[in-house]
Amino acid sequence: MANLSGFILPDPSNPLLQLPIATQVRFCVDGKGSAPAKARQNIGGLCIIRQKGTAEYSVKRNGMGKVKATFENMAVSPGCGFLTPPIGLGDISIFKLKFGITRSGCLPTIGTELLPEGGLPIPIVTEGEACPQ
Repeated sequence: MANLSGFILPDPSNPLLQLPIATQVRFCVDGKGSAPAKARQNIGGLCIIRQKGTAEYSVKRNGMGKVKATFENMAVSPGCGFLTPPIGLGDISIFKLKFGITRSGCLPTIGTELLPEGGLPIPIVTEGEACPQ
């Protein structure tokens, strides 16, 4: 389970508008580079999203790794319609994370990219930790 928090810039044409984002992501890794994934996101306290999808991950020998998760929105709150662009039910997005493995087995994690299907990348800054469950 990864818990991330940070900021998202929902409208890249207006860099002054930054919204806080909190995300919980659950990956059940298979040891071979793929994992089913579920996520819940809270954007600005206005937009709550429940997602599911799949993830691909890789880990280098030095313990640094990356995850690319493709999510479909399974439920969205009405407040998601006020974002630019609006976030809707069934929308698909790609979320990328980078991590490093610590001696405790937890992964300090940062979010590096959020890409809506058919759209432009949305600037995002998130950090957190993923620990075995």
